[in-house]
Amino acid sequence: MGTRAMRRTEPEFDEDKFRELIIYVANKCEGDIYFGATKLNKILFYSDFVAYYLHGKPITGAEYKALEWGPVPTILKKIRGEMEFNSIVLQKKYRQERIIALRPADLRAFTADEIAVVDTIIDGLRDKDAEDVSGMSHSRLGWKAAWAEGQVTGTHVTIPYGTIFVSNPPLDEFETAHGLELAGVHGWKC
Repeated sequence: MGTRAMRRTEPEFDEDKFRELIIYVANKCEGDIYFGATKLNKILFYSDFVAYYLHGKPITGAEYKALEWGPVPTILKKIRGEMEFNSIVLQKKYRQERIIALRPADLRAFTADEIAVVDTIIDGLRDKDAEDVSGMSHSRLGWKAAWAEGQVTGTHVTIPYGTIFVSNPPLDEFETAHGLELAGVHGWKC
């Protein structure tokens, strides 16, 4: 019997899940000395994109733009502002801006698989600071392509969820030799 291809759905934004995920992440990262705005952005990004990769749909369906420090949910500032003082507070310490949750997250809309993805992402990034997590996100081809397009167009470009399936493995010896041969034939500079 063959394997059945997983059906991937077009992401649809769920604002309530996005709000609760912010609270969940803030609570889970309370003891992480490196947790700040940049790390929150990357946890949300990786959670949505890895869930899309594994389960065919993102957790929140938020749109992520390629900014200088990596992917950022476009709706984050607006939602964070609406949540401030009733669900979260912002704490500024040195150059870091932390979100502190004022209540536990309501996880009724989440599946166990979704929470497992988020927990795995949080655990994987636990010892990483803002510079580390930004550097990691810069290695994603989706961010690279959207960032490059944004540099040309002068806009912030959305990173498509489908880019999670694109990889760029290193060239093997044959591919490298063939590329150099083509460059020589066509006069390309290497």
